[in-house]
Amino acid sequence: MKNILAENMLRFRSKNIAAQEAAAIRKLIEQVTTEIDIKKTMPKGSAALSAVFKQNHDNNVAQVTGIIGPYYLVSNRMSENGYIGGVFGFGSVNVGGSQRTGVMTLPIPSGTGRFVWHRQLPGTNGPGFGEIDFVKPTAKSMTDSNATPASVAEIINELYNEIPLRDLQTIYNNDKNKASYDKMIANFKTRDLERNAKIVPLLKGNAEKFFAQTL
Repeated sequence: MKNILAENMLRFRSKNIAAQEAAAIRKLIEQVTTEIDIKKTMPKGSAALSAVFKQNHDNNVAQVTGIIGPYYLVSNRMSENGYIGGVFGFGSVNVGGSQRTGVMTLPIPSGTGRFVWHRQLPGTNGPGFGEIDFVKPTAKSMTDSNATPASVAEIINELYNEIPLRDLQTIYNNDKNKASYDKMIANFKTRDLERNAKIVPLLKGNAEKFFAQTL
């Protein structure tokens, strides 16, 4: 199974993150995944979301977004038959790893898979989601013995800024692991303050607002 989280971090990292750190991310990130079919696990939600996609497709809207449970879907390609796009969700990630940063576990939003939505075709049962390649990350790590507060904050910022803040909060609140994530953020704010205090001021955009609003 492709490690989409690692691909996202390497794709969206800014230029001031050293090549050595990027190589460490490629080598050290680990992911345990479980395939999920949203048509079976969330049938009512998938039907409603399918209707939203159909309405937009009928109106020739190129990019469509939607939320189903703890997942954010965004189309990145439209054809006459439907949409193809990415699925985003939260997962717990170990970040840091050096004496300057320590190791902390935080909820991080990231790409978890892809979806295909098909419009209604003659002789079919109607529009809906198909060819689901949908993966929920359950265990990951992003540690680097050379990590700096700036490099940790930069990657957090990049990943949090991929999704609108309101949608981030919605999928976070719908995640079954929210209580566990809340504890991670509380620990991040209260433990190892000398180290974490060097990271928190470097959070920007959605990341800064999300952590400020949470708890």
